[in-house]
Amino acid sequence: MCANEPVFPKVGLTSISIYINWPGYPGVSSLVQIPVLTRQGSINLAMLSTSIAKQVALVMSKCASLPISRSFSKFRVGPGSLSINNVYLAGILNICNGIWQVDLEVHT
Repeated sequence: MCANEPVFPKVGLTSISIYINWPGYPGVSSLVQIPVLTRQGSINLAMLSTSIAKQVALVMSKCASLPISRSFSKFRVGPGSLSINNVYLAGILNICNGIWQVDLEVHT
């Protein structure tokens, strides 16, 4: 799929809800609605990826000020640990009725 290619072009969706959580930070998660249809038509892959990246960055910023569960220390977020620059969008998975789970890869 190309960055300029429309996502969800003919499925009748006007928005999707994305779910993001980060391992080791119980209680920190996000369920956000992202519009996928504009007056110009379906948004493209680059636009969707940018919207998701902004939401991931918000979740990570919440995590940065919290303690992490000891068994998840490799996923610690904050100075000297992981940042948004270590995270890559691998995909999104439809988990139920228009709710999509963000699938991320972490590279250190």
